[in-house]
Amino acid sequence: MPTDNFARMLATRASQATMALTKTTAAAATTALSADIDYVRTSGFQVAGDLGGALYRRAGTQPSHAGKFQSADGAWWEIAELKINPRMFGAKFDGVTDDTDAINAAISSLVAISGSFSPSASFTLQLPPGRAITRGGHVIPSGIKVRIVGAGAYSTILYLKNGANTFLLDVQGQFSSVESLSLNGNRDNNPGGLECLRVNGASVMVDRVFVADASGDGIVLGNAATAINSRLRSVDVRYCRGYGINISGANATTDCQFTDVNVGQSGKSGILIASSGQKMVNCHSWGNGIEDAANNHGFHMISGSSMLVGCEAETNLGRGVYIGSGIKGISIVGGTIWGNAASGIYAFGATHCVFSGISIRNNGVANTAGAASAAFANVHIDNCQFMVTTGCGMYDDAQGFAAGTYRSPPTFPYPGRTAGLFTVSRHYAEGAGSTNNVITNNAMPAAQSRSGIAIANVGAANRYASNVTAETAIASLGSSNAITLPANLDLIQITGTTAITSIAASCTQRRVTLQFVSAGCVVTSGNNLLIGSSYTSTAGGTLSLICDGTNWYRQ
Repeated sequence: MPTDNFARMLATRASQATMALTKTTAAAATTALSADIDYVRTSGFQVAGDLGGALYRRAGTQPSHAGKFQSADGAWWEIAELKINPRMFGAKFDGVTDDTDAINAAISSLVAISGSFSPSASFTLQLPPGRAITRGGHVIPSGIKVRIVGAGAYSTILYLKNGANTFLLDVQGQFSSVESLSLNGNRDNNPGGLECLRVNGASVMVDRVFVADASGDGIVLGNAATAINSRLRSVDVRYCRGYGINISGANATTDCQFTDVNVGQSGKSGILIASSGQKMVNCHSWGNGIEDAANNHGFHMISGSSMLVGCEAETNLGRGVYIGSGIKGISIVGGTIWGNAASGIYAFGATHCVFSGISIRNNGVANTAGAASAAFANVHIDNCQFMVTTGCGMYDDAQGFAAGTYRSPPTFPYPGRTAGLFTVSRHYAEGAGSTNNVITNNAMPAAQSRSGIAIANVGAANRYASNVTAETAIASLGSSNAITLPANLDLIQITGTTAITSIAASCTQRRVTLQFVSAGCVVTSGNNLLIGSSYTSTAGGTLSLICDGTNWYRQ
């Protein structure tokens, strides 16, 4: 039964029964109500905290919650409304009064539900416009399904009082929601580590909410209980001392959905993903990491099987996307990664990740000294296997970035690069232990990098094809009895005339063409060179080979 139908049913029952009308509960409490009266209706908010503006029903015994009064005949009455407003309990929302106790009284009056999927059991905590000063610690307990609804993200504000010692709001009730309000942690007047919003219930919705100035994390999901399948939609997080959003790995908070989420200027990384299976669409993480040199990334992923679709990582003081050791199954599709202090995407010890169709540009802005280190590459793959980078556009057009307005000063002055200088060291770079990776169909002009090298990959079993690098030089390799080919090139110039008796194995179906500078270099058939008969070069001659993973054959 829909909630509005339930409300109409309740009103109908009240109209069919005998009902008394009073201005306040205080007036009702001085009246002896006859036994045939089933409901009492109070009008408006005549006096602060008068429990006004509500419908009350006769209770058999004294209720345990705050939404009650006793009439002169000794009968107890309790709130029978689906919507409860903290003003009923004395909240002022005037930016001066401490509204903590009134808000908690309103929460305590919410009726415990018996069935999580019963729409008629969903109650609303209706927060009025204004700013409520509160000591925090507000908890929606498990077993209660509540819509906490404000008058708008910039109209209703819960503001943590100076000297608070706990979080602002913790939602533990399954299928509850927080909508259309602001949560402000007042970070400059409170000790560190206090969160604005905790989500510790499954399938909680956070919608059109503005979170700012937490002295700890802005929003944390699943730090005390699972928040599986929760959703954040049209959420804005700013200026928090910790992580903007922390998806905790403590309680299997998997399968959450994030849409149109914007996180900026956090002290630590913008979004920490420490629990698997997150889906993020059209999310923006920018200017984060301004107070922590170790946790300073846009998307900080230390758990696997998550996806970013159409997301943007911009001007973070670490990497745009950081993927930690042992992580599998990250997919990044579309979107933009640009202007980050170090690499655009960095993965260490990860496997089976896919980066597809992304614009990755102008990263490495901290590289003002012009280092060629892989740490300043657009994509930096270190000790990773079975990674796919395909269809990406990578470049550095040497443009300067406009300085931003920051809640705290960045660790180096933005824009952090000198206009007219490339800061990306190279576009794609691998560290030791990387192999079995696929690098195909990317546009990455070598000239738009510090090193003049588009790709520096080391994996002997990598698959490299159809990348547009605009490189004009051909890699040169001296001849010797046993040679190892560069991992990323299909045309390799051989200098010298020392006989070549073996070539280190490469990945299956890799094709290369050897171009010989001089005549008289013999490529001997045998060992793993199964080319039929030995080949003796002429100056400028070529030999094309294909590998089966162990042996090389003449094409």
